[in-house]
Amino acid sequence: MLGMPVLAIGGAKSLGENVGSTMKLVAHDVQPEVIPDSGHWVAEEAPEELLAALTAFLACQAQIDGSSARAAASATRSIGYGLVGPLFDFK
Repeated sequence: MLGMPVLAIGGAKSLGENVGSTMKLVAHDVQPEVIPDSGHWVAEEAPEELLAALTAFLACQAQIDGSSARAAASATRSIGYGLVGPLFDFK
């Protein structure tokens, strides 16, 4: 099981809440987020809503970890559409 916090984002017109439900099978600390009026391509269909969800999640984690929430928000803005590459290394 994954021990780190996981933000599970699904588009309401696609998998929606199922993304969070699925992630709960492999992670203890899952925060599900459903983006309204979005389908499978959340980053393209609702970039502002996605950015808001990421910023809130990272800011919360930064406060928990004792880091700066401003740094977390800044990192989120700089990530933009390249969400998978910079955040995860699947080697």
